[in-house]
Amino acid sequence: MRMVFVNSAWPQSWGGGEKWTVEAAEWFQQRGDEICVIGRLHSKFIAAARGRDLPVLESRFGGDFDPLAMLRAKKILADFRADLAVVNFNKEAWQFGLAARKLKIPVVARHGFPILRGSQHHYQLAERILTRVVVNAQSIKRHYASLKFDVSRMAVIHNGVRL
Repeated sequence: MRMVFVNSAWPQSWGGGEKWTVEAAEWFQQRGDEICVIGRLHSKFIAAARGRDLPVLESRFGGDFDPLAMLRAKKILADFRADLAVVNFNKEAWQFGLAARKLKIPVVARHGFPILRGSQHHYQLAERILTRVVVNAQSIKRHYASLKFDVSRMAVIHNGVRL
């Protein structure tokens, strides 16, 4: 499978979502999948992916609904011939999600904390753009359920720990 892992964290940011993304991309690559990790220019996230010998692409991310960013995302997905896009934040969910929909590519969002709110544009994102949402705690899924999101397309996968 050909997968892109996208994280638009600010260049100096490094946290659980970024670590999870790098480790998940590495895990899939070790099992024979073709991976491309996409992040901001000169970011700690990209440096960590490079440190694990993952193929990376540095990209610019505009606003959530930036049409040029969506066109860049569509070109990245098409050029890589992606079978799946894995996103972290709402920004890349919109940009890569809308691009993926046009290319008929599924989009999985991974949330380590509740980033969807009860707003109309978040319902549109969750219901029409994202194919699946993976959360790392049952409490996040319950929170989304309390906001009336369709949790039938959400899965809880707890963060792993290397022994």
